[in-house]
Amino acid sequence: MSAMPPVAPPCVQSLYNHTPYTVMAYQKMGPRRRFFDVIVAKAAFHLKPGKMTPLSVMPGLTMADQYADPTADVLHLLKAGDLVLSKPGTDVIVTGNAQRRSRQITWHAALQFYAKNDDTLLLKHELKLFGARQWYWDPQSEKWLLTEPETTDSVPLLHEYAFGGGFVDEQGGARLAPNPAGRGVAVNMQPNVDLTAHQIERADWPITELLPATPILDYPLCSMTPVSRTWPARLQFAGTYDEQWLSENTHAAIMDLPSDFNERFYQCANPSLITPTWLQGDERVTLTGLLRDFPDLSTALPNVHIDATITQGALANRLGMVLDTILIDLDSRVVNLTWRARVASNGDAVRVDIHEREMR
Repeated sequence: MSAMPPVAPPCVQSLYNHTPYTVMAYQKMGPRRRFFDVIVAKAAFHLKPGKMTPLSVMPGLTMADQYADPTADVLHLLKAGDLVLSKPGTDVIVTGNAQRRSRQITWHAALQFYAKNDDTLLLKHELKLFGARQWYWDPQSEKWLLTEPETTDSVPLLHEYAFGGGFVDEQGGARLAPNPAGRGVAVNMQPNVDLTAHQIERADWPITELLPATPILDYPLCSMTPVSRTWPARLQFAGTYDEQWLSENTHAAIMDLPSDFNERFYQCANPSLITPTWLQGDERVTLTGLLRDFPDLSTALPNVHIDATITQGALANRLGMVLDTILIDLDSRVVNLTWRARVASNGDAVRVDIHEREMR
């Protein structure tokens, strides 16, 4: 095995922030033990009709993933860390409670993004939300059926409230749905034992019954909150950690990523809430059935762009930082935007200046 290349020291020696936003530089390793200096900027804006406006106090960075219970068998990610290498597209994440003005047993909720210059639909995610309900065993049909939902004016947008779960087959092997934390996939479901049912499902895939011998294991993620690294939607991009990988890394001071590692692993949004390319800013956004005061809210992302000017000696190169994360918090009515750029850690000291650029 060839000798491992030395770890390159960070090349960002000075970072100057000329914006009102939060900025930071840090180092991350990519495939083939290539190291990069990553520059991240984060800003917060009021979620309101028409146009988002900046908060007077900017948010701090989330330094690591935060889980509801780090010791649980199924890890539920509450907050995704900001310090990742890169994201090939834009993550759109929605947290908090979907709310209505009056109590109902069910309602429709949707999030849509449109291109800033026309009505091209860039992203659409539709849900059906319910009040609390139960699964009950119907001996006549030999199926689990759903009780009528209770009335409610609020549903937490957490994976635990959405359809999903896990199933133990006859051989004792565990099988997970795309949402391992959810409710509905048969886990020790016994006749005559009522179980809590899901309150969130996809609008285009209603679930009305369960058959004991055929659990629904292909039901896609439907909640809008972040997805854990260990869940199928992300784990499929982590690469292959087989005997060959182990033999190549057993004696390495720093283990390399597998050759089939895909940077989509760093995307933490529901797959249907990840854009194939980065959003630019100033896109039109509509929220339906998510806010009590605004059942149908139409707004737009700020048309702010962030540039990082990399200066080495007399040479300066301007990088446009990409908008790769949008976090909408329904409870606080705040939208966090995160931009990112990276440069190879080649040992050459550089200065980085962060500027805000507003598009006209």
